[in-house]
Amino acid sequence: MDEIPLQLRLRDSVSQRLDDTGWVRCYFVDGKIDVRQRRVGSTVHVHGWCSGHEATGAGDYRAITTLDEGFRPDVELTAPLAILSDADGSNLVRVQPDGQVLLYSSRAAYTYWSFVLAYPAA
Repeated sequence: MDEIPLQLRLRDSVSQRLDDTGWVRCYFVDGKIDVRQRRVGSTVHVHGWCSGHEATGAGDYRAITTLDEGFRPDVELTAPLAILSDADGSNLVRVQPDGQVLLYSSRAAYTYWSFVLAYPAA
């Protein structure tokens, strides 16, 4: 009896692996910024980094790119944004249902940042 649920889990795992888009760039500036999206089964992964090219918003959200359809969440998501600074304050990345990716910093506009997100596809 225990083997049937295991077999079903293995089958589902294999079918999810087969439904993998690979990493798809949605915003890229050579050596300066890279934002990528990937869908594996029903899970979307998004990661991005910047080395001095595109600034975060300073006290407000600033849009940097839009995710392709099929990679968008069905609800607004907010997660921590890593920045290269010793300043206090909130630093966030937000992904909206329309696919917009926005960056926020409560202190200043930072140009060295990174983020990683994973969420269910809409």
